[in-house]
Amino acid sequence: MKVLIDMNLSPAWCPVLRNGGLEVAHWSHLGDPRATDDSILELRDNGVILTPKAFQPVARA
Repeated sequence: MKVLIDMNLSPAWCPVLRNGGLEVAHWSHLGDPRATDDSILELRDNGVILTPKAFQPVARA
């Protein structure tokens, strides 16, 4: 599985995920650091994009 890590997450995640058998790249190595989320999502190629939103806690009632 391909994983693209957003600029708002540390590149330190790359080796951690690679050790888990994933193909990983950090956006800082691929594109403009000021790119919008929409422009990054357009480049998705059958993979997963990790953003800080993926790690936000869920509110409990």
